[in-house]
Amino acid sequence: MDGWGTPSLDVSARLDRPLRRDAPLNKLIVCGSVLAGDALALAVAAKAAFWGRFIGENPPLEPYLMTFGGAALLLFLAFRRAGLYRFEVVASWPRWTGRLLAMVGAAAVLLIASLYLMKRGEDVSRVWLLTTFAGTAALMLLQRGLLALFVARRVQRGTFTRSVAVVGAGVQGRQFLEHLQTQGTLWKRVVGVFDDRRTRLEAARGTPFRGDLGVLEDDVRAGRIDEVIITLPWSARSRIVAIVNRLRDLPVDIYLGSDLIAYALPAHQPGLIAGVPTFHMVRVPLSGLRLAIKWFEDKVLAFLLLMLVSPVLLAIAVAIRIDSPGPILFRQKRYGFNNGPITVLKFRSMRHEGKGARFRQATRDDDRVTRIGRFLRQSSLDELPQLLNVLNGSMSLVGPRPHPVELNEQFAALIDGYNGRHRVKPGITGWAQVNGFRGETDTIEKMQARIEHDVWYIENWSLWLDLRILLMTVAKGLVHPHAY
Repeated sequence: MDGWGTPSLDVSARLDRPLRRDAPLNKLIVCGSVLAGDALALAVAAKAAFWGRFIGENPPLEPYLMTFGGAALLLFLAFRRAGLYRFEVVASWPRWTGRLLAMVGAAAVLLIASLYLMKRGEDVSRVWLLTTFAGTAALMLLQRGLLALFVARRVQRGTFTRSVAVVGAGVQGRQFLEHLQTQGTLWKRVVGVFDDRRTRLEAARGTPFRGDLGVLEDDVRAGRIDEVIITLPWSARSRIVAIVNRLRDLPVDIYLGSDLIAYALPAHQPGLIAGVPTFHMVRVPLSGLRLAIKWFEDKVLAFLLLMLVSPVLLAIAVAIRIDSPGPILFRQKRYGFNNGPITVLKFRSMRHEGKGARFRQATRDDDRVTRIGRFLRQSSLDELPQLLNVLNGSMSLVGPRPHPVELNEQFAALIDGYNGRHRVKPGITGWAQVNGFRGETDTIEKMQARIEHDVWYIENWSLWLDLRILLMTVAKGLVHPHAY
């Protein structure tokens, strides 16, 4: 045990391990499995009770099927209301056994009362009904217990683990970590404490101390941290606002352990972490089911499009080879998800200047553009090789366009919130591009407008929005005046 009341962690070993970005999706699968298991438990219990009650008999099925449907609906609503499908509840079983039994009993009483009021009570055997609910409760307890054992084993292997950074080495930080330990929240692993003011470190004696906010940013960008918990006193209002604003452009969930400060930052959601009231200030835009949908969309559509346009790709490659000397493909380093470097592929549309050529943004009537290159750029056909980037996972079909490194660094220093566009993978096309913000960005106002559209897309993502952008890209891509 360390000075915080939490188990001592091998921080260096933990931080060297890659972050499990699939943890939210794994938790979603567990919760879905519980729901499916509950449905199966009800079905098995109802069928077994029916066989046992009506051996050798053939009663009408309609009232029993209707009663079964009512029981399923009532149990689902009761369990959902009671929070019994949350991952934290599933993983900490059997702590919630009493709540489950209470919800099953409440559903049974409501169903019996409903049958009585509808004057259908004589159509359904009371023995069957009570046996069904009793068997359902027993099977639900059994399947949840087995699932809790499975989750506990997987937690030890890091499958469901969320790596947590605590900001604030004062009394609030100590209290939070002590409570986290008493709750036995194994899937929340504290990788370290961060604080800019080293004068406060006396309270953190014996605790893994990682450093200031600069170190925290580096750890997040390196994929070592899932969640940031800010544990500062309420009186530090301006400091908390500054910390949230500094971290909100990073792909990490940010929670606030205080409550009064939340009024200064309205985009929050109240919640609990190990029983401690918190405010969820910033949410990772794509996680869980949304991330799975986006991944499936990218892989399937990119593969189909690549097959569809393969003759066009071959024709363009031949035309480039004939038109000017140099490679067919142009490779350029750009920043991708979480500011990580990626290599973006394009058909070469300019004269080949060799390695070490100085970066210059393309302009209208740029003398470096080849004959075939001008057509490719105006029609956006030079972007087609990026379908390979989508298939290898470095890009998406739709997302903020990746900027050249020099351009990225230039505007990141000038525009607040610029790096927020790196919270998702870059795209071949994006909301900014289909709304006219493409081509040369020779003023900060043009780039500001592009960033605003990128951020709006990230915060409002949906599958239908992606499909809309793809259709708009096809409609506008061949005639856009700013593509040069």
